[in-house]
Amino acid sequence: MENPLISIIVPCYNQAQYLDECLQSVLDQTYPNWECIIVNDGSPDNTEEVAKKWTAKDSRFRYFYKENKGVNSARNFGLKQSKGEMIQLLDCDDIISKDKFHEQLKDLVDHDVSVCDYFPFNDLTREYLKGRYISPFFNESFFKKEVILDWEFKKIIPCHCVLFKKKIADQLSFDENLVNHEDWVFWVQLFYNVDQYKNNTNVFALYRIREASNCNNAKLMQSGFLKASKTLMKYFKFKNDKEYYNYSKLKNIELRNKYLIPFDVKVKRFLLLFIPSFIIRQKDKFLKK
Repeated sequence: MENPLISIIVPCYNQAQYLDECLQSVLDQTYPNWECIIVNDGSPDNTEEVAKKWTAKDSRFRYFYKENKGVNSARNFGLKQSKGEMIQLLDCDDIISKDKFHEQLKDLVDHDVSVCDYFPFNDLTREYLKGRYISPFFNESFFKKEVILDWEFKKIIPCHCVLFKKKIADQLSFDENLVNHEDWVFWVQLFYNVDQYKNNTNVFALYRIREASNCNNAKLMQSGFLKASKTLMKYFKFKNDKEYYNYSKLKNIELRNKYLIPFDVKVKRFLLLFIPSFIIRQKDKFLKK
């Protein structure tokens, strides 16, 4: 496939202040054959004004307005409107490197999905946030399993790191019942349908970290993570795939142990394990005297 069309999907809600920088990074791409679908999810700010400025500047930008139903609904709307053979998801507060499409398309000659590296930066200072970096790279042989078991605690993929062939996502959509971790569920389902996966170690994605982000609401994220793991269990049960159902069940158990077991219960469990062995060691020391 020579010079495939890339569809970039940009959902927008109340973040017009970031949209210019985001869309400029699209316009700066060294690869020219793309369309950028800007989806205004009923935003009350001046998103429409900013977006229409870009559609007037370049016809490759396409603007749509829809009733507010959340980012998952906006992404699904964009996927339905897309005409390209390749898909790039891009949140409106993030940025992509000018060589991203040119370089990652090389990966997609022999692979279905390409995942690049990213740079997490502070929204206010623009400084690199080392503590917010988790590797986005899964084992190229065991990625289907690892994306379930290793997510968030060992690995994580910001959505704009990924470039993938649209054909493998034709039957997929973002779960509109999830308030967070919908990207994880989407990647698990996407990777499950993928034969060839490629890690690209170049940094082609800049990931903006904002203090006001929902990602900083620990309780909301934890409950969403648990709900997402149950969604995956249902998905693999429907697929009648016992192996991957068990992987998702293991992840659910891990999350339940981490988030739902009260601290005092964890302490009691630790003491029950520790005290008997301690007593035995002390008894052995006493007998040796």
